[in-house]
Amino acid sequence: MTYFPRTMTYTMERVFSAPPTLVYRAWSDPEAKAQWFGALRGVDADMKAEDFRVGGRERFISRSKAGTATYDIFYRAIIPDQSIVFECESREPDGHAARSLISVEFHPEGGGTRLVLKEKLLRLMAQSTQPLKAAAGFY
Repeated sequence: MTYFPRTMTYTMERVFSAPPTLVYRAWSDPEAKAQWFGALRGVDADMKAEDFRVGGRERFISRSKAGTATYDIFYRAIIPDQSIVFECESREPDGHAARSLISVEFHPEGGGTRLVLKEKLLRLMAQSTQPLKAAAGFY
């Protein structure tokens, strides 16, 4: 039997040699985001209904040998060049489905930006017999 924790959180930090405005744009501009977001997973990716505003949403679909995964994103708070907060409902080909709360912060550091991403699993909505590979959201 596989056991799943009721809550999981993690924080990732990375420093980019670009100003916060440019790093924020990579997350907020649909064309800029499409250049790295799908490539990050190494799969065929498609962004649908990009609506980057508080109350807006988008759908990210990725296709790989394992099958199709979908990520529905609901924007909750946006402070331009500083932070983005959104919920992500993910459905993986192996049957895992989860809802996460994610914040992305853009902090000036030297001549660059320290990006701080925090993700908290809010709910595990479905389970498979495969072990959960990561907390939730983007694997």
